[in-house]
Amino acid sequence: MILRRHSTDKEHRPFLNHPNLAPRAVRRLVEMWLGGVVLALVAVGYGLYCLITGHAFFPGEGQDLDVYGSAAVALAIAYLAVGVFMHVHWFWGLHPRLAVFAPVLRIIAVVVFLAK
Repeated sequence: MILRRHSTDKEHRPFLNHPNLAPRAVRRLVEMWLGGVVLALVAVGYGLYCLITGHAFFPGEGQDLDVYGSAAVALAIAYLAVGVFMHVHWFWGLHPRLAVFAPVLRIIAVVVFLAK
């Protein structure tokens, strides 16, 4: 038995994919610049701050991680890798010409994150 959808059924769409919200090109640009640049800059900026100061903080549930020295450098590199991953995923991955390189760069960012 094959079930078919009737035209009266509501389609399930994520909020950002709603056609009345904005055209697809505008949504893609917003996602590219908010996720791929703004959020990535937050992670990269904090990672650079941690590298310069030699102090890193990682919030946790119940107990926070506050480290200095080489542990702070390792955590800073992890923050940098997360920022690079976000940039590659949301900016390069959605850009028509740069999307070809995105999978390889994502893998490199994950390897750097896991190595630290």
